[in-house]
Amino acid sequence: MGAEKARQRLIDTASPLLQEGERVEVASVAIVGSVSTKNQVVSGVATAVLSGGLFTAFSVALKQYVLLTDRRLLFFEMNQLTGRPTQNVLGELPRSVLRASDVHGRLTRVVVLTADGEATNLKLRFPWPARHDAEALAAALAAPARTGGGPAAGA
Repeated sequence: MGAEKARQRLIDTASPLLQEGERVEVASVAIVGSVSTKNQVVSGVATAVLSGGLFTAFSVALKQYVLLTDRRLLFFEMNQLTGRPTQNVLGELPRSVLRASDVHGRLTRVVVLTADGEATNLKLRFPWPARHDAEALAAALAAPARTGGGPAAGA
């Protein structure tokens, strides 16, 4: 499925769930992971010790649809058979508490999000076809939210 078609499907799926006057700024797909480094290391060590070194734990990041509006960041489940977005919202974060790091990575672009007062960072890995959305998301979260007018970026 083309990137533009996937964006439009996400916007169409999300439209009934948006608040009155809420505008879409970035619609994309990303591999989302949210385990803090400290917790990941502790979990891996504990599992290795308990299993006598036979097993180690690792966190699994999931490919999800990501929708940034002028008010919040929404995560939608991806249908694993069709690749289309479902109306199942996996998570929602208020935009006002989010900050984005610089975008890095070559083949996949990575943006690390931090939320005010949270120890765990959220890592979004954008695949090659959606690499430009990583820059758009990071730029949008580096600037204050716009409250009106203008075309939607990345949508």
